Amino acid sequence: MHITFIKIKNFRGLDLCIDNLQTKFLIMGRNDTGKSNLCFAIRKVLDPAIRRIPFNENDSTNHNKENIEIEIKMIMNNITMSQRSLIGKWLESENDNEVLYVKLVAEYSQELIVYDEHLIFGNIDKKTVATNITNELDKILDIIYIEPNYNYERNMNNYFSYQKKNNESHERTISEEVLNQASKMNESISDDAIIKEMTASLNNNSEFEEIFDGISFKINSNIQVSNIYKSLEISFVDKAGNSIGNMGDGRIKTLSMLLKQLSYDDEKIKILIIEEPENHLYPLLQQTYSKLIESLKMNQFIFTSHSPYIVDFKKMEQIIRLIREGNLTTYRAMNIEENTFAQFGYLMNREIGEMLFYDTVLLVEGVSEKYFYNTLAIKDKSFQKFLTRKKMGIFCVNGIDFFPVKKFLNGLGIQTYIKTDNDIFKVPYKPLKRYAGIERVLNCLDKNGSNELATILGVKEIDQDIFRFDEKLDSNANIECKMIEIQELFERYGIYLSIGHDGFEEDFLKFIGQSKIDDNDMEYLKKAKLKNLHNYIIDGNISFEINDRNKSSILLRFIDE
Repeated sequence: MHITFIKIKNFRGLDLCIDNLQTKFLIMGRNDTGKSNLCFAIRKVLDPAIRRIPFNENDSTNHNKENIEIEIKMIMNNITMSQRSLIGKWLESENDNEVLYVKLVAEYSQELIVYDEHLIFGNIDKKTVATNITNELDKILDIIYIEPNYNYERNMNNYFSYQKKNNESHERTISEEVLNQASKMNESISDDAIIKEMTASLNNNSEFEEIFDGISFKINSNIQVSNIYKSLEISFVDKAGNSIGNMGDGRIKTLSMLLKQLSYDDEKIKILIIEEPENHLYPLLQQTYSKLIESLKMNQFIFTSHSPYIVDFKKMEQIIRLIREGNLTTYRAMNIEENTFAQFGYLMNREIGEMLFYDTVLLVEGVSEKYFYNTLAIKDKSFQKFLTRKKMGIFCVNGIDFFPVKKFLNGLGIQTYIKTDNDIFKVPYKPLKRYAGIERVLNCLDKNGSNELATILGVKEIDQDIFRFDEKLDSNANIECKMIEIQELFERYGIYLSIGHDGFEEDFLKFIGQSKIDDNDMEYLKKAKLKNLHNYIIDGNISFEINDRNKSSILLRFIDE
């Protein structure tokens, strides 16, 4: 069982309709895009504690006081007979699934200055239910919400309260021996000298005797078995049983999450909503905490996060990215299917996870290029301002095919630029050379782009062989004479292809002002690339800034976009 569809109308700036939700999905986006509000909307419909809190005009978009509607569809396959006995009358068949529709409708009352709210169960045979009472769905479903900032004391108290209620419902009681000991403890406490002194202080006030008219007071201890749960607390001990005075935030947060999970009925359907699990945790512990969450027995996991360390492409089934444009929030979603990871799982690393938190990404081939742009951002304030304004990150793909990363990012609405070299390599085991830089980005063109490229080259269609030629030659004259046109075509697709064939090093030397490339400099930069690039910049005291001379460099041409 899991939520598969949610539709929100006029709630805190959200007007969304998200279908095909998976059992494990991550909600991401910048601050104020509505991640917490989306989670709250789910809780408002399905969590009785939240549902009892009425909406007010501030909950409507721009305080417009118009109707608020939140509709949820859940796939209810494989529920138990006892669960079916409670909600079976509302289940409907849909695409070989049993589904349940629940809709919350809120209509503003000018008289009460709040919203009149009700639930509607079913999409065909509808039934209206009040929001301030427990309904049949509440009896089989728990929404477990873990807030960004944990409250250990509250979660501990709720855990003991739940255990007390659970034990009583199963007629499990504290032993008779403890009961007798509690009775003896009450007597001992009442007879203690300090307690007797306190009793005397109550009774030795003659001016009150007229009012109390002969009544005196006695302080008694009233420790009862039923109150024992309130006296319980959790202490921390090491393997030898010695008490540990302090625990770090990470461990206490993990324990708090465990207590929260143990405070719900195991026999009920459970949906976990956890916001910003990375709070209070350093990166390695974020990954560990994420794995612990996965081990919990939940029917559905819903995350929000600002951390790439929470993104786990092996376990996450779906990513939903909220995008705020003015007063409108839209979304883009990508499913992480099994064949997705099988096709290019080697790319799905932490760096890819970090890319998801930008609006724009520049993909470069290697670490030297990334170092160049990072250094430029440090030394040139205008470039840093550009990156900030575009919310742009720069990442390397280590010389591999750009297309899988570009496709993935574009699917989430992230604009992608590519800077690629125009290097020529030997084709392994064949007497051929190839334009490796062009081949690396060919599949980033759409059908129209491929057709235009074919027209430029005077061929019927584009295939791999077009950019391969005899190994005895340095280059293909038919392609070289069209290189400017090819470069311009790729630029229209956000792909910045170098003209020369000496890679980033050639582009870099032109950027810093070498109109005629020094062969010694080129040879030095191509060896131990990152280290020598750094030394070249530091030892030569190279000035890094964008100016009229270099602003048209292929390294910077995306800035004009």
